[in-house]
Amino acid sequence: MTKIMNKDLTPHLLKQIQSAPLLKSLSESQLEKLMEHCSIQRLQEGQFLFHQQDPFHSFFLLSSGMVKLFRLTPSGCEKIIDIIRPNDAFAEAVMFMGITHYPVHAVALKKSIVISVNSEAYKEILEDSVDVCFKMMGNLSQRLHHHVNEVERLSLHNATFRLVNYLLDFKKNIQKDHDEIHLDVSKQIIASQLAITPETLSRILKQLSNKKLITVHDDHILLNDEAGLVNIVESAIS
Repeated sequence: MTKIMNKDLTPHLLKQIQSAPLLKSLSESQLEKLMEHCSIQRLQEGQFLFHQQDPFHSFFLLSSGMVKLFRLTPSGCEKIIDIIRPNDAFAEAVMFMGITHYPVHAVALKKSIVISVNSEAYKEILEDSVDVCFKMMGNLSQRLHHHVNEVERLSLHNATFRLVNYLLDFKKNIQKDHDEIHLDVSKQIIASQLAITPETLSRILKQLSNKKLITVHDDHILLNDEAGLVNIVESAIS
């Protein structure tokens, strides 16, 4: 893992830091102060950023690549908590949880560049600015709302709903304006995220294909009938 201190931040990385939801409300002087406590970490595919129970010291912004957050169950099975994509922040909530260690593992799924932000330096800025505190709380509330909805989708709806909803969300948020989506993670990872088995995922994809709702070509999925897919979701929550 290669670390590059703030003096080597490129204009592109600086722009990403300035536009990050957790940081964009900072004043120029506050941001400049925080830059002194930022570093860049370059990860190879399969390389860990941190392990569960490592001492907590920073939260992160993903500049490029992809990072998987996961925990291991007592039986040794992997439970994926989240897939982090470029411009996403992660581990920021740990600052306010009253714990001293990272609660998950973080590993690069592909070659990645991660911006590390020292948590103590960030908290000092929050302590000096009520305005920044409220804006940061709003951002965390939005993220919490998203995760609550995600838990609801996983716990209250069947596997077909979860997969169809995943495909629609992926098109809306990751690959906008494309009827054919390119899955950027393996189907095994998607199955783990949706709390279903890979076999169940494959079976549902085949069922949707037989109904002409989608066409599957390896990791490319063409949404032939988006209205029909939306109807599956709406019928489940009505």
